[in-house]
Amino acid sequence: MWVQWYSIKALFYIVNYTTLYGITSSLWLSASLCLFYMIKIINVQSRTLTWVKMKISIIVPWLILTAEIVSLCGSFLSFLIPTQQPAQNNSTIITLIIISEDNKPKLQFMNIVLMINSLPSLIAITATASSAWCLKVYDCQMKRNMGTFGNTNVKDYQCAVQTMVYLEFFHTFIFLVMVMFSLEIFANNSWGYWIIVIVLFSFGTVQSAILTHGNPNLKRTMKQIFSLSHISNGSTQ
Repeated sequence: MWVQWYSIKALFYIVNYTTLYGITSSLWLSASLCLFYMIKIINVQSRTLTWVKMKISIIVPWLILTAEIVSLCGSFLSFLIPTQQPAQNNSTIITLIIISEDNKPKLQFMNIVLMINSLPSLIAITATASSAWCLKVYDCQMKRNMGTFGNTNVKDYQCAVQTMVYLEFFHTFIFLVMVMFSLEIFANNSWGYWIIVIVLFSFGTVQSAILTHGNPNLKRTMKQIFSLSHISNGSTQ
């Protein structure tokens, strides 16, 4: 929002590093969540998969730790982006050249984001597709055997797969918005520019809402929190 601050070299690298870390960490954690659901859903007679299902409570913390370490280390690639040099000449030609050069750091940042986050995105998409396919096959088997789709575990897994799909669509949408922001399709301070900024800043809130909506325990906890707050406000009044 304050482009002139990027002339401060330290601030430029801190903002790029923390932004890249936030994006990478979120995608790796989402990929870990998709892997967790896939392991719980897939029903394959394999010693390895059986062992993984038995040890899933131990594996999950290590998945989270690995995701954070990879994110912290991969974010150092943001230091490869050169800082912008302030203009030393007010001529029209130099100004036009500088305006065209201003877009390069954004494009370089976008290339780095796509490069280091292609793997977690691929893992999440593959895990989601595999889970959806296995759940569909199991659904067909249940309908043939019982004629209904009333298994509680199946419904829970269906909700989990829907959450995974919502996350994938949301992340894809955010990537498209980032590309639009990097290519500067809308002029600075225009209505389109501010809509893009609002969408990017709402990433954490929307993702939290998706995860809460897809998790019955989280929804139950949120309802309890709001109900307690309502009771506490009523008693105070």
